[in-house]
Amino acid sequence: MQENGPQRYRVFTLNKLKTLTNTTFQTIIAICFVLLFGSHLPLSASRGFYTFSLLIRDLLMYILPVAVFAYITSMLAGLKQQAFLLVGILLIFEALSNTLSISYAYGVGFAVYNKISLLNDSFQKAESLLPYFSLGQFRPQFYTVDKGTFLGVLVGFFFAIGKGTSAMQVFHQFRKCIDMIFSKILAKLIPMMVLGFLLNIQKSGLLSNLTKNYGFAFLIILFGIVFYLLLLFSVAGSFRIHEIVRQIKNIWPAGLIAFTSSSSAATMPFTISAVEKNVKVPSFAGLIIPATTNIQQIGDCIANVFFGLLILKQFDFPFPEMCAWLPFMVVYVLARFTTAGMIGGAIFILIPIYEKYLGFTPEMSSVLLALNILLDPFITSSNVIANGALCVIFEKIWLKVQKVHANLNYT
Repeated sequence: MQENGPQRYRVFTLNKLKTLTNTTFQTIIAICFVLLFGSHLPLSASRGFYTFSLLIRDLLMYILPVAVFAYITSMLAGLKQQAFLLVGILLIFEALSNTLSISYAYGVGFAVYNKISLLNDSFQKAESLLPYFSLGQFRPQFYTVDKGTFLGVLVGFFFAIGKGTSAMQVFHQFRKCIDMIFSKILAKLIPMMVLGFLLNIQKSGLLSNLTKNYGFAFLIILFGIVFYLLLLFSVAGSFRIHEIVRQIKNIWPAGLIAFTSSSSAATMPFTISAVEKNVKVPSFAGLIIPATTNIQQIGDCIANVFFGLLILKQFDFPFPEMCAWLPFMVVYVLARFTTAGMIGGAIFILIPIYEKYLGFTPEMSSVLLALNILLDPFITSSNVIANGALCVIFEKIWLKVQKVHANLNYT
């Protein structure tokens, strides 16, 4: 009996030590540190932390195209002849998903169009910390995630039709190595990555710029996006409270990383790891998340469309009628398949659509661009979180399609 006391104490101590090494706990500590002491740090120290965060993100961006290639190739190869069916259904799903989010933003804009007043202050672009160095400048422009996705689809189809099966074992081993790099090395660096990017957000004055210029409108769209995300997770969790909470709990760390880094691509390995806990077939996340990250961007669709409507109001334009809105929405959805997942990148392709279909002037486009850049952390975070829910929803659809397909083949 006397040994039970020391034994319980050792177990208690070990559990506390495990808590200290928990990535989520360390990330919370990093956030609290920035909120309490970030403003008192010397500029040189803040730049040092930010440089390290950029270094982690740059390393991710070097690894990701190859990792995405391996994930998609192995998944499609395992699906065999069903690989072609899955890709076709996925494209339709992404188009419908973006259409629904744009329609939702249109409805929110219609509800508040005549009930909101906007400040006329000009926007001041937030200035980021200057890193001491960056490895990103050495990465070739052609070496991107979308290239890895495209090549992974092609090679995956090649293996799916029964070609080159002898090389599949190599791909499986290669994927295991990538998984180990992400889980054993890069995942451990999440708190430091968050710390540096949070310091950058604080030093840049981004949050004060947001509240000063479009504060009330920002609150509306923030609550609008949160409500839409809850709807998605309700569907993903089959409207069971426990399941909804579990899925949100798994995905929120990836959303936090996306918020601080403003990069869906750099967050991708953590998004995949989180979604693997929510889907029935873990390897499914390795295919769907890379294929949807740059296309299915719910936060972008809702925020940019909503702010586009508010800018129309600010410049004394009438609320767009349905006859003008429908062509805009169709072209907007199609354009989502061509945009790149970079800070403010998508909006450069989308602005001409606003100008052509909604009559935006160069001044209006500049306001939309400024809002897009200022709100990018929030938009990117909502993109990542939404994709986590949408992957689960798509898996439900795909499993039903597989069942129907199997029944048809049987008959």
